[in-house]
Amino acid sequence: MKHKQRASGGGRKPKDPSGPGVPFSVRLPEDVLNQLRASAENRGSKGKVSEELVGLLRFALSEKAARGRSRHLQGLFFLIEMLDRDIRIWHPDGWRSSPYAFGVLRGGVMRFLDELRPEGKITPSDFDDGAGPVDWSDDPEETGRFFADYILGNARRTEQTDAEGRKSRSLTRDWDPEIWGPTMREEILREHYGSIKAIRDLKLTKGGKP
Repeated sequence: MKHKQRASGGGRKPKDPSGPGVPFSVRLPEDVLNQLRASAENRGSKGKVSEELVGLLRFALSEKAARGRSRHLQGLFFLIEMLDRDIRIWHPDGWRSSPYAFGVLRGGVMRFLDELRPEGKITPSDFDDGAGPVDWSDDPEETGRFFADYILGNARRTEQTDAEGRKSRSLTRDWDPEIWGPTMREEILREHYGSIKAIRDLKLTKGGKP
């Protein structure tokens, strides 16, 4: 009797996007260790201090990398975070809990963007220099959707590649420090693991399951 072939990644929980762990010893002050234990219990990590420590390290590294990001974008993200906090007061499960909650978030974000809109006439000549593969539409939102589809497609492929246990080309290329440098390598790694985490946290994987 033939068995049905399981789909790629079927039945398996997504792996940690960083891959298999590497043993690493470090001495921690007792007060820090106690805080980690308490934090792990509060977050429902089944008391696994190592998982909590890795999560906090990732957050710290992400915050460090974000220091070089646009201050305007960081400010916008903060306002969206405050909006999300207020939504959770009435919808504890957040803006993905219902179409109305999502509508509240969308309306709020659009209101922020309206406040930030620069003065002037909309013209694709701001971007279009006559070169490159992008067809700059007279409607900037149409062009924005094009970029969003491209970003989502790349992120989904990265997550699927990781779920199937394969390595991304960006992580297997030969790194020449004189060509790429540590900054470029750090950015590519951040984009790779960030894409995987974003797709899973937002439940944008196949079937909508993390």
